[in-house]
Amino acid sequence: MNFCRFEAVTPSFLRGSLYFCQKFNPMSLSRQQALHEVLDRVPNHQPRPANKISEYFGENVFNLHVMRSYLPDEAYDGILDAMEKGTPISRKVADQTASAMKEWAISRGATHYTHWFQPLT
Repeated sequence: MNFCRFEAVTPSFLRGSLYFCQKFNPMSLSRQQALHEVLDRVPNHQPRPANKISEYFGENVFNLHVMRSYLPDEAYDGILDAMEKGTPISRKVADQTASAMKEWAISRGATHYTHWFQPLT
């Protein structure tokens, strides 16, 4: 058996501990360094944009007001009918809504976007 002592590359709470190791290769050093970086990371706390949560809650929601400004009338009416009456949405309306939602998200600073449908059956 071979014991190795890792001082510089282990997280602070493990430094000075003995580890059993067969061979010490560069990959294990990389893994130890990655572990060190993750476990010693300092949280990045972001300040709230306002004192009251109610002042900013829901500001990044694609709601009816936003839909009205981004969707053509036909698509907006189709979405309203689906929400209020449960009527199916046509493929055309679904595509227009997806495009409008993507355009709105990018205008709000989104750099990545996914369009994911979850079946409700």
